[in-house]
Amino acid sequence: MSTRLPPLGLILLAACGEPPPPVDHTARRAAFHASVKEAVGPAWSDRPDVVLAGADTARGEEVYHKSCGNCHGTDLLGAGPRAAGMDPPPVPLIGSRRADLPPAALVHIVTNGSPGTAMAPWSRAFSSEQIRDVVAFVWAQE
Repeated sequence: MSTRLPPLGLILLAACGEPPPPVDHTARRAAFHASVKEAVGPAWSDRPDVVLAGADTARGEEVYHKSCGNCHGTDLLGAGPRAAGMDPPPVPLIGSRRADLPPAALVHIVTNGSPGTAMAPWSRAFSSEQIRDVVAFVWAQE
């Protein structure tokens, strides 16, 4: 008795099913920014000179180029050597495509990371002073 197998293409199609719908990164990012605003609270409105008081942009630049430039790029435009294939890609930190976030929000994001992205919580590797230094460096590039 001979058993006839379906063509390989049908087997693969059945096994894989339909691909999931694409992720709406714009909506996800907006929801994340809203959650950051809630987490940061009143500090969201604090002036940059208050949030970044005592921060050192030169130290921040050094930390940025050692740890952030691989993803966000040495030019801060989001196209570092590790950015290829990231979904979502790293956001530009300067220019017209950057997120319009205050320094307190940037400190929060660098400290705690961004769920659903490759942005890890850097508080494991850097002190709060170093994180504020990095944010001061990025903020100075505006």
